Amino acid sequence: MVRALKQEAVERIGGAATVPVINGMTEVYHPCQNLADLLTIKEKKGKLKGLKIAYVGDGGCNTANSTMIGYSSVGMDVTVVCPDNPKYSPSPEMLKKIKGHSGAEINVSHDPEAGVKGVDVIYTDVWVSAGMEEEKKRRMEAFPPYQVGMDLVRRAKPDCIVMHCLPAHRGYEITDEVIDSPQSVVFHQAGNRMHAQNGLLHWLLKG
Repeated sequence: MVRALKQEAVERIGGAATVPVINGMTEVYHPCQNLADLLTIKEKKGKLKGLKIAYVGDGGCNTANSTMIGYSSVGMDVTVVCPDNPKYSPSPEMLKKIKGHSGAEINVSHDPEAGVKGVDVIYTDVWVSAGMEEEKKRRMEAFPPYQVGMDLVRRAKPDCIVMHCLPAHRGYEITDEVIDSPQSVVFHQAGNRMHAQNGLLHWLLKG
């Protein structure tokens, strides 16, 4: 299991290893988190295919990339709701790669209210992740319009669930009212990380 700031490090280790190498997280992907997320949605919604999710915040980060890849792979439509800035939006290369292997819709919206309209799931993450400390000031200026508050949640379906991969910065990317609401599944989602990774290990070790 490798958790690194650079995707290249995981790929170099994977290229040299004689056993499976699990990507625990890099600056490009966060696939293990994605497994826990999908398990949570399946448990809460009873299905995956046909659901719609809005990922709100930094559309160019590792969690956004893995959300687009993983969710679209199981037939969920994904809308990334992010600032109109190439640095905070999904890269054209990533969008092309994902659309090439999935029949689901991948959309990008810079309008928070329009982007979450009618979705089954709203997902957000911190505005400043590990390795981005030097950009903190610029990020804190760009992302406030994309805070997940109750006014935004009400634009989604009435039974919409709200997700966050934690740790959360309350009052920034998500409000107390939302993260403590009945629609929030963030702590169930966090608990599922253990179960999802146990399942991954079992699948790899059984040969």
